[in-house]
Amino acid sequence: MTRGDIEKARSEVIEKTPYIVLASGQPPRQATASVKIKMPPEGDLLKQYTIKNPKLGYCFSYNLQGKYRAEVENLREVLIITIRATPAAIQAYEENTQYHVTLDIIDSDEFEEGSNPRVVRYNFPREYVEKGDILLVNEPVKAEFRLEQISPEGQ
Repeated sequence: MTRGDIEKARSEVIEKTPYIVLASGQPPRQATASVKIKMPPEGDLLKQYTIKNPKLGYCFSYNLQGKYRAEVENLREVLIITIRATPAAIQAYEENTQYHVTLDIIDSDEFEEGSNPRVVRYNFPREYVEKGDILLVNEPVKAEFRLEQISPEGQ
């Protein structure tokens, strides 16, 4: 069967006439009746993983650096990262990613009262995302955070 036949047989029954080749140089011998073929769907190469010991990074705007620190109120929820990935993609994400998720802190956060919700950024390796080899299982999590002003030393 050709690759096209195999793909088609994964979604519907196809009919083919079987044949055998007995020796090189001799013509193939065709069967007198055709057969119906149905292939199972291709195995899913992505397996589900939960990241062990995920690291959260903070990206503060230039104007807020050194003035505030972020306190994430739902940290446990933010650090539960369940993905579907190939073995190579999960290895790259776990071992070669400085921060698995990043929370961006922008200038307007300085003026917010109480808790701010913001979707965290998942730092999946780009080459695996482009190939569809890694994806988030659930919806991205919104971190609930508030900024706490850092007091200068001695004040």
